[in-house]
Amino acid sequence: MTTAAVPIDTVSIDVVMPTYNGAAYLGAQLSSLQHQTHMPRRVMICDDGSSDSTGLILRRWHKSWSAVDLVEADEPQQGATRRFHHLLTTVAGRGDLPDLLAFCDQDDEWFEDKLERAVAWHRQQDAAVPALYCSAAVLTDQRMVPVGQSPKWRREPAFRNALVENIALGCTIVLNRAALELLNREWPRGVIAHDWWAYLVVSGAGGQVYFDPEPSLNYRQHNRNAIGMAHSALGQLVGRIRRIATGQMPPLLAQARALADAYGDDLTPEARQQLDRFINVQKTTGNRLTALVAPVVRRQRLIDNLVLRLMLAFGTLR
Repeated sequence: MTTAAVPIDTVSIDVVMPTYNGAAYLGAQLSSLQHQTHMPRRVMICDDGSSDSTGLILRRWHKSWSAVDLVEADEPQQGATRRFHHLLTTVAGRGDLPDLLAFCDQDDEWFEDKLERAVAWHRQQDAAVPALYCSAAVLTDQRMVPVGQSPKWRREPAFRNALVENIALGCTIVLNRAALELLNREWPRGVIAHDWWAYLVVSGAGGQVYFDPEPSLNYRQHNRNAIGMAHSALGQLVGRIRRIATGQMPPLLAQARALADAYGDDLTPEARQQLDRFINVQKTTGNRLTALVAPVVRRQRLIDNLVLRLMLAFGTLR
């Protein structure tokens, strides 16, 4: 459902960014935020206990750019997911909620029209319905030299996909106020990642999720955040089977159970039915066989669906 377009220059956006030992690239990222064609109202930053000069850089930016708002950490070194949650609840706890909320990493560089493009999509949506915008990204090395591109997902975002796969790259996510309010509650221990959780909750609650195939930023890759580049189909299959055998697959069922506990009453009837089927998929041989013939979940790629079915058949989902 769409509504009459809201004038683009009246849309307020807050940006939330956790930092941790990000001194090497933080200045370039903040500069890219400062040069957006649609300027953010606030850039709320929470440091996670850095031991380098990140704190000094943040204090300098706080003095030179009035939009920068430094948020004190509740507890240090809690990791990105908990830090994003802390920032989100801090924004929601203030009286002047933004129209939109953008997630931001400390070491990327945004294209100057990143926020403008997200606003253009959001202003065509019903503001009362939770909505999430995300996009592709240009993958770069540590020196910001392009080396590839994140996947251009072909299938539409959907809850049955969100149960087993995240297509919403966190640093590209822009939420509307309804989605912000939906996510503003305690997150259970089973959450795999903040971006995946946002995709899962918004899609399950009947919200709108849009994947923009055009990149909106340069995504700097390093050891902590590398996205795997595409290889041959055989290579992908071998890699996925190896991850299954070594227990490196994310705990999908644990996250699904966490969703049922935290948001069971907020899901659409269809999503709740899909969630219950998925949670119980490995409990009996009959459930496994049914899932092989009529799967309740799906991933974006054919090869990933094959691996998923193998996991269901052998009962290795956790």
